[in-house]
Amino acid sequence: MKPFLTTIGGAVRYSIRNRFSMIFRTMDIIRRVVLGLVFWFLVILLITILIESRPPRIKKNSVLVISPDGALVDDYTPLASFRGVPIGQPLPETLLSSLIRAIELGRDDPRIFGIWLRL
Repeated sequence: MKPFLTTIGGAVRYSIRNRFSMIFRTMDIIRRVVLGLVFWFLVILLITILIESRPPRIKKNSVLVISPDGALVDDYTPLASFRGVPIGQPLPETLLSSLIRAIELGRDDPRIFGIWLRL
């Protein structure tokens, strides 16, 4: 026959072992769920990036619409600053070189029939 204290100690050890086992199983389930969600989020993000990065489809005889925002400038206007910190919002401006480049790309593209410039 075993002593009484050993039986109580064994039961206590079993109870602690059982509780730690339950805690580790719960942590394992949570880890698997979180990693699964992260994996599927990354897969969906990758598919979205691949779909969105395709060039737009342009039909034959299309019209290129160029609508510059703000004033046409040779160079962007610098922001007013106070001790190196920019103050205010940047003005809506379009570089003249960007506009010329868009017109040249439209001229060289065989799918473009005409150019519509909205100023």
